[in-house]
Amino acid sequence: MFKPTIAVVDDDRNAAKLIGMLLEDEGYEVATFNDAASCLDSLWNTHYDVLLVDYRMPQTDGIELLTQIKKYRPESVVVIITAYGNIEVAQLQAENRHLREELSERYRFENLVGKSLPMQEIFQRIRKVAQTDTTVLIFGETGTGKELVAKAIHYNSQRQGRFVAVNCSAIPKELVASELFGYKKGAFTGAIADRKGKFELAHGGTLFLDEVGEIPLETQVQLLRALQEKKITPLGDAQEFTVDVRLIAASNEDLQTAIQSGKLRSDLYYRLNVFPTTYYLDKEGKNEVTQAFKPISCSPRRYTDVHDANELGARSWMAGQTACPGLSESQELQATQGHPETRSDHSY
Repeated sequence: MFKPTIAVVDDDRNAAKLIGMLLEDEGYEVATFNDAASCLDSLWNTHYDVLLVDYRMPQTDGIELLTQIKKYRPESVVVIITAYGNIEVAQLQAENRHLREELSERYRFENLVGKSLPMQEIFQRIRKVAQTDTTVLIFGETGTGKELVAKAIHYNSQRQGRFVAVNCSAIPKELVASELFGYKKGAFTGAIADRKGKFELAHGGTLFLDEVGEIPLETQVQLLRALQEKKITPLGDAQEFTVDVRLIAASNEDLQTAIQSGKLRSDLYYRLNVFPTTYYLDKEGKNEVTQAFKPISCSPRRYTDVHDANELGARSWMAGQTACPGLSESQELQATQGHPETRSDHSY
């Protein structure tokens, strides 16, 4: 059973060990840390879906650790735990507001670096699409910053919910449906409790599906219905649930080829890619970088020099986005003016 990874951070070694053992008994993959520094060091190489953080710890307390985690792993869920009952709610609320402001600042479009005209055109388009709830489809090679663009769109939008990322190629095919839509207790062997899917977790926010072309055909039918009807049905449940989710999908493969080979449904592709705008950056796109704030230490710093990420310089980059069907024809025409490379391969 695919379950989230959990980190437990508590300076009380016995408490951390006990919590870790209890979670492991439930089938979770758990890592325990006895100080904030070791947890932060681990975050560079390891993603944790949930972090349980003790409020009172020496040197770096739970609130400060929460702030650091959200700078570098904003998609992770952090739960503050304490044996004391005198934590000021106002302090936690203030920290929450502060973190939201930092996230918005971190993913401002002004912090995306790119000097070439094609890159600037990409930034202009994603800036416009961020203010809508339209589905977005991003094409790009591995390592070119597709998730970065998705986060920039989310954190510059009006959506108040979470940004939830899913790497579809990393999930066993037989578990993709339960991961996306959730399941009820007893739905299959090993389903010992109800579990929310990624759609439900992203309610009110944004769901990012990386490598969307890897989703199995049988699950694509459910995904198509979720996009069309805004409704999902968890495995083993007879009841539908309405979800408010903005979908951003990404792929590093040619999805048209995937359709021809029978790997991808054409109706799902057109639902994701209603109005494609694709840029192919080769020679002109070299030495470009889409991340101006790549963190390399625990100290906040904004990077403005493209040389800070020269390792991306030799890679080509392409991105595409879609516009929602509800946009007016005049808006669509305005969006394509001056872009002869814009094309539409489908008919209605």
